[in-house]
Amino acid sequence: MFKRTLPAAVTKAVALTLTAAMLVANIGCSKDTTTPKDAVRTAFDEFTEDIFIENICDNTINLHYTIAYPENYDIDTTSATLGEFGYDYMTESHNQIVELAEELQEFDYDLLSDEQKLTYRILEDAFEGELEGYEYIYYTEALSPLTGYQAQLPILLANYTFRCKTDVENYLELLADFDDYFLQIMEFENLKSEKGYFMPDFMVEDVIEQCKTFTENIDSNYLIETFNTNIEALDFLTAEEKDAYRKQNSYYVKNDVYRAYELIIDELTSLKGTCTNDAGLFYYKDGTAYYSYLVKCATGSDKSVKKLQDMTSTYIDESLKQIYSLLISNPELSAELETFSLPAEEPSATLDFLKEAIKDDFPALSGDTSCTIHSVHESLEESLSPAFFLVPPIDDTYSNSIYINNYYDTSNLFTTLAHEGYPGHLYQNVYAAAKDLPLIRNMLSFSGYTEGWATYAEYYSYHLSGIDENLAKALILNDSATLGLYAYLDMGIHYDGWLYEDVLEYLAIFGMDDEEVALDIYETMIENPTEYLSYFIGYMEIMELKELAIELMGDKYTPKAFHTFLLDIGPAPFYIIEEEMIREFD
Repeated sequence: MFKRTLPAAVTKAVALTLTAAMLVANIGCSKDTTTPKDAVRTAFDEFTEDIFIENICDNTINLHYTIAYPENYDIDTTSATLGEFGYDYMTESHNQIVELAEELQEFDYDLLSDEQKLTYRILEDAFEGELEGYEYIYYTEALSPLTGYQAQLPILLANYTFRCKTDVENYLELLADFDDYFLQIMEFENLKSEKGYFMPDFMVEDVIEQCKTFTENIDSNYLIETFNTNIEALDFLTAEEKDAYRKQNSYYVKNDVYRAYELIIDELTSLKGTCTNDAGLFYYKDGTAYYSYLVKCATGSDKSVKKLQDMTSTYIDESLKQIYSLLISNPELSAELETFSLPAEEPSATLDFLKEAIKDDFPALSGDTSCTIHSVHESLEESLSPAFFLVPPIDDTYSNSIYINNYYDTSNLFTTLAHEGYPGHLYQNVYAAAKDLPLIRNMLSFSGYTEGWATYAEYYSYHLSGIDENLAKALILNDSATLGLYAYLDMGIHYDGWLYEDVLEYLAIFGMDDEEVALDIYETMIENPTEYLSYFIGYMEIMELKELAIELMGDKYTPKAFHTFLLDIGPAPFYIIEEEMIREFD
């Protein structure tokens, strides 16, 4: 799938891939199957790079978080925009993707290099997904409490890096664009309401409360605080310029940004009560078909939802049996599960520990990196995930940021930092950037791969922590089975039509009988379909690939060899990764 507007934040729950349509230019390219091999390959590279440049320039935040130094790509950054949104925009984008997909098919696949063939198949898969998704245009939700623009934009702007004066001016221009951009979003929400696809009232209330919290103390909003701090450190600005920029930022936050959030509150309030379905996607016309499409996008798996349900249910059952077997074989394990502790140092020290601990089983990074740990601002704590990593630009991976949400239990940061840091998101993104993958692949989102890898890394960290191996196995089985339980609930709600009572009944099987907790889980999953699938199904697909690697590589198999293959190939649909593995090792 194409990365959407504002793709930079990788969150604990869902990589930010909103369902707004992408705008790519209609790039003309003369192609002829009789053209010599070198010419065809050159034309293919030009075709994909042109798509990348045109797409990345469509949204300044997208550009800023993908490329640190756009001048090296001959990209003009003298103006800034949050992009466009709405039905007409999505339709225009769809038509352009139709043309691009047709142009892609004109290339002689057999004349491409192996790397180009891989890019071709990945891009073909992305185009097919985009074209299928247009059928469900009114399901698009830009205001999800967890991954919506109103939740993610402030985080991205608070971390907007100022490398030159143009960056500062572009940032301010983006703030000034807030109210116009959200006006487009609210116009689309009104259209959704007319068509019968507006959000449930409990979701409306969640978003409104989120917006009110964000604007509650607008004079001390953290977009003012962070800007003032960041601007002070810039040595390329004079004191007078800094003062002028601080005043502009304060004005835009108190006016344009504030108006945008007030607009959301007012419009959602007026639309409240127009929802036609407050349950899962199952209850919409074509809802199960849309959910199947969404699952493929979220997981990168080509397995049917039914197959994934069976696989998940089996995994949960087998995991519980294995835990029971471990407890029987190791009587002391029960007490250890209650009293164990993982290395508990301050976050930067934990990251350093993990960075060193992965050296035997994971390939080395090609350069140094740094990481700053931030706390989620209290105004967004209740609406954001427990932790998330901000993906750095592909041409500047040294400085990285991880956010910790203190609203949640942060007593065990070890596995969280493994997920977000080493060998999770930070490590995987820095590694991929060093591989110098074709530019086009940096605008494609495969959250099943990225979140599956981070989940795999999180569980793998138990093996690196120094605890007893049987304890590590039990903890991995418990954590993954719990994640699988939530994934199974998601599929039950949206594919089988489970209601709150069904969720409560299913949770009771596992000793979870708190009605308030069950309702919260139910409503969260309705607000964010496939929220857990990127993590769990992505993890399961990686474990299947691991088993295949052991089979194909035989005595040559090592964890490092498997990890190197998976990292070298980069984010992609799992069926393509499997094909590449068979081609390489069979």
